[in-house]
Amino acid sequence: MYLRHFGLEKNPFLLNTTANCVYFSASHCEASAQLLYAMREPNGIVLIDGEAGTGKTTMLHSVLGLVRPAGVVASLILTPLAATPQELVYAVLAGFDINIGRKPPMELLRALFGFLVERSHMDHRVLLVVDEAQMLTHPLLECLRLISDLEYRGCKVIQVVLSGHPELRETIADSKHTALRQRIVARCHLRRLQPDEVWNYLALRIARAGGDGRMLFEPEAVDVIAGASSCIPRLVNVLADNCLIAAYSKRENGVNAALARIVASHFDLVVGEAPAGTALRGQSNGERSAESWKSLVEEYRTYQLPETLRLFAETLKPAAMV
Repeated sequence: MYLRHFGLEKNPFLLNTTANCVYFSASHCEASAQLLYAMREPNGIVLIDGEAGTGKTTMLHSVLGLVRPAGVVASLILTPLAATPQELVYAVLAGFDINIGRKPPMELLRALFGFLVERSHMDHRVLLVVDEAQMLTHPLLECLRLISDLEYRGCKVIQVVLSGHPELRETIADSKHTALRQRIVARCHLRRLQPDEVWNYLALRIARAGGDGRMLFEPEAVDVIAGASSCIPRLVNVLADNCLIAAYSKRENGVNAALARIVASHFDLVVGEAPAGTALRGQSNGERSAESWKSLVEEYRTYQLPETLRLFAETLKPAAMV
């Protein structure tokens, strides 16, 4: 409803997992690098955790979109609602487009292993990502542990990645998960944005929505959004979207701090100081001027995954594709 008023082509703050809207903070780059390295050298289980709304699923989609052209075969299970290990293996097979109908568990595993061996002969790396893994029960986690152990000619033939909320770490810390825990070869925690990164994050979303460079959020309003959202990207999206709606309804040309506080209060969010880190107000006026905002939006129109990660992904290509 406010797009034309603010010079936008589409809603910049939808709660989606569009890969081109990923803001690669230092934390996101670290997690992406861990994931890419794990695909290059399969050797166990990778664990990625982070608070709800920090962008785990979006980051996973971005990395998978990057590596599929390099010949990586990936299965992404977004919501592991399987009640039994057999149902989980069905979901894994379906993710690899394998449909063999209702079969006993051993036949399902035999079919999966046959697929993995076939891909190994083609020099293809195979990745299984289970998102929302904090929902997995002990039998399901044990099933994934067994899958991660599959080998052919002395080499692992599948890389398993578990992604979930911080309680996932608490789950696997239980003594009954000792065998699984010993197979975790990489751990990565996806952190909230730093307060100074919220400015850049908003500029990226505006740029990807076709923004014309006008500064839609006053610097003080960004301070309020950073503090009220605790710098969690999903909450930043919610607040920013509603701030623009409120500004549009008042026929304002942008969002000021007073309006941002009102919107935050509607969501029962406390407008306090932003979390520890480099505070926005610590930036110079020049870094938060209308000119710098316009330059940042222009830069983010072509923003992509950092070059080092893209080059790393290129190394995953099998010899036949090089």
